[in-house]
Amino acid sequence: MGLLFIDASYFLTGVKKLPATFSGLFFSIEGVSSVLLSVPFGALSDRHGRKKFVIVGNTVIGLSVALISITNFEPLLLLSAFLSGAGDAAFTASTGALLAQHSTSENRVAVFSLASLTSDLTWGIGGFALLLVTPLTSFGISAERTHVLLYLSLGIFAICSNVALLKVGESKPSIRRTKLSKHTKHLLLRYTFSNSFFAFGAGMVVPLISEWFYYRYGVTDALSGPILGASNLAIALTTLIAPSLTKRFGLVKSIVLTEGLSTLFMFVTPLPSSFWVSGSVYIVRTYERRRSAFFSVDHGNHSRRRKRSSFWDELRALENAQRTKLVPRLCAYQSW
Repeated sequence: MGLLFIDASYFLTGVKKLPATFSGLFFSIEGVSSVLLSVPFGALSDRHGRKKFVIVGNTVIGLSVALISITNFEPLLLLSAFLSGAGDAAFTASTGALLAQHSTSENRVAVFSLASLTSDLTWGIGGFALLLVTPLTSFGISAERTHVLLYLSLGIFAICSNVALLKVGESKPSIRRTKLSKHTKHLLLRYTFSNSFFAFGAGMVVPLISEWFYYRYGVTDALSGPILGASNLAIALTTLIAPSLTKRFGLVKSIVLTEGLSTLFMFVTPLPSSFWVSGSVYIVRTYERRRSAFFSVDHGNHSRRRKRSSFWDELRALENAQRTKLVPRLCAYQSW
């Protein structure tokens, strides 16, 4: 997923030479499918086993990445976008609940921090994999074939990584229905309203940033990919301080702090005339998602934590659903 979200917008337009607006449509379909399927998959994973859905989601994501690499047929690419969203929904809706099941109120922030650290590190590696593009093309391999090789390799690796999940334990799924309290609903509604504005802006920009770098500065993903990979590594480093930040300021205040800094750095990113300055600003931006995820699972019994986690997964998928054709169209026709 790291390679897909870092590079797909450039890969579709700069390598496959598809219309600029197609990448926006691609991510819109991915986001909508993730939103629509997140809660149903979360409920089904409760009934049939969360580990199964994590494995299925991981497999579907790997297949979608491979499909993107081998076809230029637009309907199949849109199908791969749907599969990617479906796989992401199954994976994230089940992973959060599985982590909540294996953690306590005392260590939950630390557990989710470690999981986030691992996720961001691997996403960053996906960006740095694009460093292989230039050496491979120097041997006479076309840019498109080089990308196909990278996408296929990482897709296969994603599927094979399921082996590590086979020994993960899981308690017997419970089908007992529980309702969220009025207090919880009130908090989640307020939180959703606040984050919808952040999600709208980040959702339109973040997945299309490699395409934007291409149109704004004329750089290929061989340069922008490592920059975006470094951004994920920076996010991973901020994850390490999440427990101490939460302990010092409280969960809500730490969310407000990191979200505010992220918004500030995102605002500054397009202003520099130099790619390296803009890329550096993008790297040091702070992203609020990790502390926000803790908000959804930090309180209540296990069943209610699952509901909150699933609710948060749908909200996170809202970022993916906010992709429109407007942003890539502006990228294509405006220098900024």
